[in-house]
Amino acid sequence: MSPSPPNPWLLLGLSLSSFAVFFAVVKRREQTNPASRLPRQADHPLVPPRHRESDSNN
Repeated sequence: MSPSPPNPWLLLGLSLSSFAVFFAVVKRREQTNPASRLPRQADHPLVPPRHRESDSNN
């Protein structure tokens, strides 16, 4: 007797529920931690920035 294939509805439900939980966590963090709504902070001052156009010239 061969094992039965996975249930596609179960896999679809699992992926949809994981997306819903992720979305709920993001919305909750926006309310509880306002810094998560802010844009990304500036890069570290001691790390030089990487410029893509200068990398392609070398």
